[in-house]
Amino acid sequence: MTHSTFDPLPYVREDHYLALLHSNYVGYTATVVYRRDVLRSIKGFNVSIVSKPGGSKARSARLAFAGGDILGFFVKAINMSEHLYNIAHILPWSAVGGTEHATRRIAQAIEGNQFKNIAFCQNESTSVIDFFAEGGFETALYEPIELSLRRPQTFLRASLQLAGEFKRRKINLVHCSDVLAARFAAAAGRLAGLPILCHVRNRYENIGRFDRRGLRLVNKFAFVSQDTWRRFSFRVPSQRGVVVYDGIDADLQSDVIRATAKQDVRRELGIPDTAKIVGMVARIDPQKDYRTLARAARDVVAAEPNVRFVIVGGYSSREEHRAHYEEVKKMLAENKVADYFIFTDFRKDIPRLVNAMDIFVLSTHWEGLPLVILEAMAQGKPVIATAVDGIPEIIIDGKTGLLFSHQNNEQLAAQVLSLLHDEARATIIGRLARQFIKTNFSKEHFADSISDLYREMLGIDKGVVVSRAAVDSDRQFESN
Repeated sequence: MTHSTFDPLPYVREDHYLALLHSNYVGYTATVVYRRDVLRSIKGFNVSIVSKPGGSKARSARLAFAGGDILGFFVKAINMSEHLYNIAHILPWSAVGGTEHATRRIAQAIEGNQFKNIAFCQNESTSVIDFFAEGGFETALYEPIELSLRRPQTFLRASLQLAGEFKRRKINLVHCSDVLAARFAAAAGRLAGLPILCHVRNRYENIGRFDRRGLRLVNKFAFVSQDTWRRFSFRVPSQRGVVVYDGIDADLQSDVIRATAKQDVRRELGIPDTAKIVGMVARIDPQKDYRTLARAARDVVAAEPNVRFVIVGGYSSREEHRAHYEEVKKMLAENKVADYFIFTDFRKDIPRLVNAMDIFVLSTHWEGLPLVILEAMAQGKPVIATAVDGIPEIIIDGKTGLLFSHQNNEQLAAQVLSLLHDEARATIIGRLARQFIKTNFSKEHFADSISDLYREMLGIDKGVVVSRAAVDSDRQFESN
């Protein structure tokens, strides 16, 4: 048989992607190729055409490489515009917090790569709606009604209405962003005949009977850490659960560092140039351990008065947060450190503020896998955090950060002072933290984990996968 050089260009439509599938015959690594710019770069491949690929259906081809036939390759064309699966992200809160940031991060990671994301927000949750709209995502509204034995008809009516909205928007999968979201939307998802995924982002050691009813409707659970799964009081067998670690673009964070002037933040917040900044990103909520932080700050200030504590997190949008903010101020006054604390309220420029911090602290009672720690580590900040739940899974104590025991203010103060007095050590820890994030918590691995989970639940063939890198490069090609 005579082989001629394969020129695929005449057979490839501009709106199609080609995927070369894995061949066990030669152990060739699965590769994604797309459009003309990449196809032009392929060298060394010969082919004898069995049938010419055309239209939107795959045609088989026999490829030859380095003079030898390779069997088992198939070229599949995927029209991306015709194969987008709609994901409904259910947001259970009326204000922007960690769950909302995590959900938007998921949407950003997979948008356009076989998936389209729609954020379902509570009625009148203006800040959440704006948060997703500003990220470029479509939003929808729903009424958060909980199941009640006294008024089951109200819950049923709301569930039917939401199920109808899922149908109208041609939703393919319902992703509940937290356990509370499953309480609101799992029944609607089932009424619409859709698979339901529930993210578990925090410790749930006591789950009520109504929550359990909603959780029984969930097809799959995604836990943010191994510890979160272990502590989940609703039994989830291995086939219904998976751990999906978050990821972050460390290079993007580096761009933020280069583009942001630390002095601008200091001038904005009224912090002297010579003062050290110990920062914490967390809403003013009972979940966060501000009492331990206040007591530790008392000891830090006594030894190192040229320091400021910057708290970045919302406290004014919800009544319970405003009330707790008053309690936190009392704690600071009792420890005589109120003048050393600055509260920014809710901010959209968190990376910019973290960039100005010398030390990042998270004092908390419980967590799943806090995104703010990943963000701080990605910026090369030395992190000191409470050793609870999933935090020890991302901080190697003494190497990529420092851990302190729950409610141990003396240990927290000692660790803060140790880094304030040893800048070289703080720099080394920050550098190791950044490298650890780039290696183990990359945005590419995170995007692949979420995409694979969606494909599994939707029954999409994993054999043909268009990588996010391919899509990004293709968009850049289109603009040239």
